[in-house]
Amino acid sequence: MKTVLVIDDDKIIRDYYEALIGMLFPVNVLTADDGDTGIKIMEEHPEVDLIILDLQIKRMSGWELYPRLKKIKNDVRAIVASAYIYDDVEKKLKEMGVDAILRKPFYPTGFGDIVRNLLEL
Repeated sequence: MKTVLVIDDDKIIRDYYEALIGMLFPVNVLTADDGDTGIKIMEEHPEVDLIILDLQIKRMSGWELYPRLKKIKNDVRAIVASAYIYDDVEKKLKEMGVDAILRKPFYPTGFGDIVRNLLEL
């Protein structure tokens, strides 16, 4: 079974992702409310296949966190979701190797298509 790690400091958003992913796919969903917890979960759960990451989170920005997560598991797929995605931000994220970029708010169907493709479901 595939595993998704959601890292967002907003509990409502974490719960939304967890419910949406759970309705759409037979996958395990883990959540973290900050970068330190996200790193700990990645270290404890090498089976994580996909990370969904907000750029603006507590204690450590998504900019700092993403490379650290990739060091733990280089082949993990990643979606960055943020309300603050502009052309220059999108370009930099693509250069960093992020697999998909979502501008919040987004439609569940488009989100589901991206998750399905990245998890190869």
